[in-house]
Amino acid sequence: MNKHQELRFAAAIEYANKGWRVLPVGTNKKPINHNGSTGATTDIKQIFKWWEEHPFANVGIACGPESFFVVDIDVKDGKNGINSLNKHFGDHWSFDVNQNLCAKTPTGGIHLLFKYPSRKSTRSPKNSYPS
Repeated sequence: MNKHQELRFAAAIEYANKGWRVLPVGTNKKPINHNGSTGATTDIKQIFKWWEEHPFANVGIACGPESFFVVDIDVKDGKNGINSLNKHFGDHWSFDVNQNLCAKTPTGGIHLLFKYPSRKSTRSPKNSYPS
């Protein structure tokens, strides 16, 4: 394995140790494993096997209510999602890339990762607002 392959493999193991289900993906972002994100795992033996078979694989993380969701801010095709957020929300939104979980995309965009809110009910009590 070269240095980049080792870093991706180490990241897959680190993410699995955090309880995040991982899977190998190609440079086209398509899963390499047989059943895609439903087959993602935290099983270290399976991760070793995948990266032994596919040393050039990138690391995919299965998102969902048990982990987190991702906001994908694109910068491509003449559009800049980061500038759009700043224009529309100004100081009302911020995201510190040094403090929050995020990943830069190859096109210069960013993936912002957020924990799902608690599954507790968020319904308002009946008649809580006067009509």
